[in-house]
Amino acid sequence: PPPGGAPTGFRRAAPRAPALRRVFWDKVTHTRGTWWEDLPSDDPAVAAGAKDAKELLSSSRDRGAGSSALGPALDAALRKAFAAAQPASRRRGGGGGDAAATPRRGAAGGSLRVVSVQRANNVSIALARLRVEDERGETRAPAHEALARAAASGNSRGALDADTVAALLAAAPTEEETRAFTRAFPTTDDSDDSLASLPDPERFLCLMARVPRVREKLAAAAFVAEFDETAGSVAAALETVRVACDEVRRSKQLKAVLAAALAAGNVLNEGTPRGDAAGFTLDSLHKLADVKCAGRARDDGAAAERGFGGSLLDFVVAAADARLKGRGVVFGFDVDEDEDSNEISSRFSLAAELGACEAASRWSRADLASALARVELGARHAAAEAEGARDAAAALERSRGVTLNPPDALVDLRRCEATFARFVDDSKPRRRALSALAEYVDEKFHALCAYVGEGGGDGTRAESARPETQKETGPGRDVSELFGGLWAFAASVDAARERRLARAAEARAAKKDRRDGESGDA
Repeated sequence: PPPGGAPTGFRRAAPRAPALRRVFWDKVTHTRGTWWEDLPSDDPAVAAGAKDAKELLSSSRDRGAGSSALGPALDAALRKAFAAAQPASRRRGGGGGDAAATPRRGAAGGSLRVVSVQRANNVSIALARLRVEDERGETRAPAHEALARAAASGNSRGALDADTVAALLAAAPTEEETRAFTRAFPTTDDSDDSLASLPDPERFLCLMARVPRVREKLAAAAFVAEFDETAGSVAAALETVRVACDEVRRSKQLKAVLAAALAAGNVLNEGTPRGDAAGFTLDSLHKLADVKCAGRARDDGAAAERGFGGSLLDFVVAAADARLKGRGVVFGFDVDEDEDSNEISSRFSLAAELGACEAASRWSRADLASALARVELGARHAAAEAEGARDAAAALERSRGVTLNPPDALVDLRRCEATFARFVDDSKPRRRALSALAEYVDEKFHALCAYVGEGGGDGTRAESARPETQKETGPGRDVSELFGGLWAFAASVDAARERRLARAAEARAAKKDRRDGESGDA
């Protein structure tokens, strides 16, 4: 410039806004048909912040960007709390994690002639534990002949409970042992004196070996005895998944947290490729706790008094609670002097709203499918045993030319046929209802996968809502994975609330002590 002249054409540069800590979420840009469309738009914090249009405009101009959905006050608090540290003092982050052999056949020794000593001992232990009730209701050890007849008839009279049938199935002779006993004792006459000379384990195995398809009959009888419990367990699991699907869709707290997280994350990520997000993936929920508050903000007394500090998750939960309480105050997440912390915890609990998610997370789709398959396979097995018993009885009648005498026959084929055939017919309505419930719950879960943006729906809305990095990776999440993730997040939200309430209580107590001290000095 000429001497004495003022420089022209230059303006003092505006101070740069402090850099912010970033949220490394996986954003989605298309949210049609997902829970991002259901987020509330009447947040009291936003309404309070937008009450003064001039203030909103001024705040927007100061930032040089669009206004935040949090409102000016919460926006300013967020920027102050999560200002990025200078490179020289940047702290390094660390990664961490949360998270019967068949006895070998040996040479026969002593009085044992067919099975090994170890096998005989195992059978003896199993028999010693068996107890049945007689006609007078007294428990006693069952005779081997009674056990064999019960197995041959498919437990037609229900004399053996589910545990006893399971124990018999475990102790029943193998195919190799059946062949060995058949060779050693070819006669099927119960009066055969050779059986009386056998030790208890071998006598039991020999009698059971004379029952055709003994292991198959016992397996079918075990399924019949456990059917009510098995079907009830599967129905309860399907009902749990159904309730969990409804809870996720109905949860107001979850939507409030999602809205606060989306707004806060877009503020921190503004000007980056992750900014201006319409939503984010389910896995990104767990990244909120990884964004730590600036050290000076954590130590700020005012922030502590409001109960805020720690991580972005703490901020999000505090803002969401303010919305749920319907407050239009500036910061919106302070705790009233007369408001009990236990009352707040009981009124606001995301884990309580998503209680069924914990139980649903214990089941995978493979587990549910396997349980349903066991029900149908068990019924088919029972039907096959009924048909086999009918054919065997007819063949035996033709060969003898007489009708079987069930009370005297070791193999009561007619009773076996009637037992399993009756079960198949009686269980058909319940099995059909179970299959219909499974189909309904499966459709409901697929719809929920699409709703949370994780696929599994009709393939159109779900795919469009997923980020590019997750497209073409197959169907939606597994039952255990989706509900397990939501339940873990719900627990972390409640833990953040408890921390905030504890910090706020401590800050209020310290403030009261200071006031009392000042009053005493005065």
